Parts: sequence; C-alpha cells; structure tokens
Amino acid sequence: MRRKDVILIDDGVNSDVYGLGPLTVDLEVTAEHEVAERTRGGPARPSHGSTCAAVVRRYAPDAPLGSIKVMDTGRRGSVGQLARALQWCLDNGAALINMSVGSTCYGDFRLLFPLIARLARAGCIVVAAHSNDGKTTLPAVLSCAVGVRTAPSYTGERWGRDPLGRADLLVSSRHELVTAEGLSVQTPCSNSYGAPLVTALAYRFLASRDVEQIGSVTEAFRRELGLDPPKSAVPDFVDEALVIGRPASPVLPSAFGFNVTAELCYEGLEEAGLPTGCCNLVVYPPRSDQEETALALFLRRNGGKIAGLLYAGRLTGALDRLCREELCCLLWEENNLAVRLPRRAGRVGAFSNRPVIGILAPEEEQLFWLSALRRKFTAEGYRCLTAADMPYAYLYGMYLYGCFQQNDALFRWWEEQESADLLLVGSKTGDWFSPDLWLIAGDGEEDGEKPFFDPGDRREEAVNRLYEKIRGHFEET
Repeated sequence: MRRKDVILIDDGVNSDVYGLGPLTVDLEVTAEHEVAERTRGGPARPSHGSTCAAVVRRYAPDAPLGSIKVMDTGRRGSVGQLARALQWCLDNGAALINMSVGSTCYGDFRLLFPLIARLARAGCIVVAAHSNDGKTTLPAVLSCAVGVRTAPSYTGERWGRDPLGRADLLVSSRHELVTAEGLSVQTPCSNSYGAPLVTALAYRFLASRDVEQIGSVTEAFRRELGLDPPKSAVPDFVDEALVIGRPASPVLPSAFGFNVTAELCYEGLEEAGLPTGCCNLVVYPPRSDQEETALALFLRRNGGKIAGLLYAGRLTGALDRLCREELCCLLWEENNLAVRLPRRAGRVGAFSNRPVIGILAPEEEQLFWLSALRRKFTAEGYRCLTAADMPYAYLYGMYLYGCFQQNDALFRWWEEQESADLLLVGSKTGDWFSPDLWLIAGDGEEDGEKPFFDPGDRREEAVNRLYEKIRGHFEET
C-alpha cells in the first residue's frame, strides 16, 4: 500500500513555524544510521526543511507532510544518513519524496543510485534539487528522478523546460509565505526552494490520477507536464533487469552495470509474463519479423509492469511508436547517443581542460581496465567518466564513443556537462583521437612503449600502479 504523504528529507520540519499542523511522521537518522523519532529541545526554530514544507503546502494545501531529518542545524550530514532515509522510504511505501539535499561527490553514486532506481521502480516520484554551483548532483542528474533548477526571474507557480537540458525543470524559487505569527516572508533564489514547487505539482498529479497500472509513475508525471523524455547518454535508471533476446556480438554479463534477474528468448515470448511488480527490461533487437511481432505482443501485454526499457539498438518504425506512445516507462535506446552532443558542441572548444587517458587494448582488456580504474578513481573521490569504441559499451555504464562524429570538442562537452575530473577512453586501434596520455595493454612493446600490464602481474597491484602512474603524470605536467 502506497503512502499518501509527502516525505521531506532535509534538516527537519518544525511545523509550528508556518502553522503546518501535525506531521505524518517526524523522524531523524542518527549518526549511527538508526531511524528514530526526532528529539527536540527548546522552542521551534526556523529551518530549511520547514520552509520547503511550507512551499509544498503553499501550492498543494491538502498535502499531508512527513519529515526525515538527515542534517544538523548547520546543514551537515553524511551520505550514509541520506541513504538510510531513502531506504526507510523504500521500506515504507513512499510515493513522493522532496529532496533539497543531494551529493556532488561521484563516489556516492554506488550507494545512492540503486536506492533511487528501486524507489522509481516501486512507483515513487523523487524530486531533487541540483547543486547551486552547477556541479553534477545526485540524485537530481538521474533519469529516474526529477531534477530541478531555478530561474532567478521566475516567481510564484512558474515553471518550464530547462533550455540547457541540465535538469528536467526550470522553476521559480521565490515564494511568498506567511509564518504562524502572520509575518510575510519570501524565499531566496535557490534550487533547494524550487524543488518543493515541483513536489507540490507531483502531489496534485498523484491525487488526481490512478497510477497503479502505470509502469513508470515518474515518466507519467513528466508527460503530464509536457516534458520530453530524459536523454542521458548512458542508461542511468537500470539497476537490475530482465534480458530479452541475444546480442549481435559477444558481451560479458558479469561486467554489466546492472544485475541480470532473468533471461528470455524470443521463442515462446508471446506467452511469457513478468513477475509481480514493475521491472526493467533490456532488449536486444529482434532479428526477424516474427521476433518483432512476438516482442510487440509481449510489450503490450505487460506494459503496466515495465518501469524501464533499455533497447540495445536503434528503435524504428512500429516498434518505436509502440515504445513511445503505448508504453509509459523510462526509455533508453542508441538514438540517445546521437542527441547527446548538441550542434553547438563543436564550438565549445577544441580540447578538454581535463586529462584524457587513452587505453589501447582488445575489447575484453579495455573493459577490465576501464572498469577497474573507474572504480579506483571514484573511490578516491574523482568524477571519472569512461568511454569505449566497443559494441554495447553502455551496458557496462560507459559512453559508446564510436556513435559520435569524432572530434575533441566532445571531450570538452563531457567536461562541462558532466563535471568530469578525468576521462578514460578505450580503443582497439587508437586512430580516432589524441589523448594526453596513451596506455598500452599487451604482451610486448608497441612504438617503443612498454605495456602497463605484463603476464604474471597481479591485477590488483597493476591497477594501483597504473592509478599512481596516471596521477604522477598529470602532477608533473
């Protein structure tokens, strides 16, 4: 049973400040990551969470409000506390969460992403503010959340599309509020005060619609607002999935960026069903008209259970129309790669200001080194992006570089849009770009370069050695 209230994850809601009435829940996550009833001392004081709650109530007067405090009065908290609050929401059937908090540390991705993805799959809308300083912010940047930025010129209940494409919505954060004592106040210009307006819009949407048979409630809300589907360059909503069909070239499922829950063949697909609850699908393109017909019938029959669909190819014709018009799910396909780089990207600049490291290796070796080094740099707090020219690179959470018209401006675009600290790019031939540093995998030497991995090396030691080599190179230069 889904909850009917709005859960605000913030520094606590003091309902007396704005006369909001009783809260449905008033919890806090302790430093030990325990969820407990919130303890208070002294008179109610204004807080960021209280103001966000008042904004929600300003535009959704009937919305019941609940609070989970994850930050102290100095707005300091840990990502562990945030994750525990999200887990409570998942365990207790939350339908709508307002997050004016998030993380700009990419190392937190592995902790936060699965929780946001599972919440979205369970039918919960997560409204999240982007960082005010323009840094990539989790979970606001994810396709399975609704990301919000503010426009300084907007006031009241005003919102629209973000022309830069960095958020789902560009909204007002200047709201007229009245305290319990009758004083009029206006919220300042901040993304965190824009998110509650969108949360109020989401509450009104949920209150007016039966969403029980909708695959993705988040996508349904976006469509209600007339927004285009998110077009991330990697499928960032898939944490686990049922896989349909066979790939056209070999893949390594154990290295996928998601868990494979089950596999189905096209043979017998017409009679197959999906488990209880909503799930994600990864679909390899059908190879015949018969397989396409079977897939279409399967999708129509199970549409209300499909939260996300990753199509490992390019959608065309009737299948494209079915996925976009008849299904209501988060959708990713290879055409997303073509639209990720806008026309003006060629004028952004010729080269990236961030290090670009090329790894010259066969596909399987690329996959290992790109994945291992990304984990290492991420663990050290770096925002490390990976790209490769291998088929299905996006299944491993990497950019499929070969889909773009090759130019170094793309690196600059990644740097600006994704707030990258460095870029790791794998290639089999190395003939389509010029990195700052080439690293070669193999048994022997090539063009006088010593390979960074020799047979007999322990790979964990080799990864650490290569990490230090990359850091050392750029510290010197």
